[in-house]
Amino acid sequence: MIEENMNIKQFTIKYHVALIFTFLFTLLIYSSRLIFFSLSIDTEVLINSYHNQMRLWIGIGRFSLAFLKYIFSFIPYNYYLSVSLMLLFFSLAIFYLYFIIYKYCNIKNSNIKIIIFSCIIISSPIIAEQFYFTLQCAEIALCFLIFDLALYLFLKGLFNEKLKYILLSTFFFAFCYGAYQSFIVLMISMLVFILLLDYKNDKKIKINVFLKFSFIYFLLSLSIYSLINNITLMIFSIPRDTYIYDYILWGKLPISTNIKQISISLFQIFCFNNPYYQFGYIMLFIILFKDIIKNKNNLLNTVLDVLFALSPFITVFLLAQAEPIRAQIARPIVVALGIVLLLKKQSKLLIVMSILLIISQSFVTMYFFYESHQVYERDKKLATTIIDRIHNNPKNKKVVFIGQKKNLSHLISSEAIDSSFFEWDGASLMGINYRAIGFLKYLKYNVEYLEPYDYENANDLINIMGFDWNSNEIKIYENNDTIIIRLFDKIDSPFF
Repeated sequence: MIEENMNIKQFTIKYHVALIFTFLFTLLIYSSRLIFFSLSIDTEVLINSYHNQMRLWIGIGRFSLAFLKYIFSFIPYNYYLSVSLMLLFFSLAIFYLYFIIYKYCNIKNSNIKIIIFSCIIISSPIIAEQFYFTLQCAEIALCFLIFDLALYLFLKGLFNEKLKYILLSTFFFAFCYGAYQSFIVLMISMLVFILLLDYKNDKKIKINVFLKFSFIYFLLSLSIYSLINNITLMIFSIPRDTYIYDYILWGKLPISTNIKQISISLFQIFCFNNPYYQFGYIMLFIILFKDIIKNKNNLLNTVLDVLFALSPFITVFLLAQAEPIRAQIARPIVVALGIVLLLKKQSKLLIVMSILLIISQSFVTMYFFYESHQVYERDKKLATTIIDRIHNNPKNKKVVFIGQKKNLSHLISSEAIDSSFFEWDGASLMGINYRAIGFLKYLKYNVEYLEPYDYENANDLINIMGFDWNSNEIKIYENNDTIIIRLFDKIDSPFF
């Protein structure tokens, strides 16, 4: 282990400029998160009901996330501390991910290559969607570092054909998987890339050894994850949540519809007007296509190119739809790997296009975070207006929200970052009430959570009274022990 530590130390010293730049660039991209406070969706649950959030995480198989949050719980939740730790952990994780590839794949290296690789990933709006959720951003960023360790140990065992390192790696990987299930897709993408790069360079990996060790690795990792998950559920008497399984559309819709959904999900990555992908995947596919043409007589090379391109989309095929943007963490990393490291020599045009991609992604990401703060401030203003209208609810009546307040001011739409507490979950059984009331409670206003029948009764009253949805005013109606607040926009809900 002394030799490996020295290698890491030597790499860090030699490329300290790239490391410093990576951290400073991360600081720049997420600067508005440090300058302006904004409460992300879900964070209100952690603040209002810490133990319920822990149970929710454990229920959906994220026991590692709950464990890390519990470890850090000796420090009361602090927004700025969470963001600061995220910036530190993630910038280190991306820098040392490059080191691992450099160590085992015999690639030519430079500060510029490291910087472009890091900046493509850090500026990605997909990564921004993940780290928007400040209740868990520090823990997920830490898991990226743990993922680096898991990958390093696996490759050490693979290249030296030593099973003990692979067995040790399984525990760290299972831990990452227990924090966020999307890490399994990232690991598959990384291993396919390592195999592809090795095949193009040294051919030090024997295909049969790679397949054998990989099979053992994933089988053991998933077994350890499943064992820990089941034990955790049993210890805390928490029923298994169907949150993740509900995303699976196979068997719920006609096969033709499933295939159409998959096609739409794959086509999106080639749309220039999609703020999350832009032209990164187009660049990657051009590189891979040229490589396939160049090696058209090499079947294994073609297969590896195709597998690498499709590896981040495993979940799409399993779910028969696109997973949430925040879960697509493998995609920007695959783009960076392909653009920066797949070619032995980069053309000036490719470097220029990479820089343009970084600039374009940076603009979108920074705009998203700016808009997030604006939405938060508008939500606070709306909350104050509502509370003033009902005089802070002195009689402790139930407050029920009907409708929602859509955010129509954004220049570029995001999936979650620019969402309002008075809009999120609008089509759910309880409408926006769980989010809106949670936000009001976070602001220390005197409101209580509802039961589904409260929302159902309020909807019935609204329908009987025939509220005018074309009005741009907040309407308030008091009925017995309930205050009904009708917001601006009607919700198209499957429940009402």
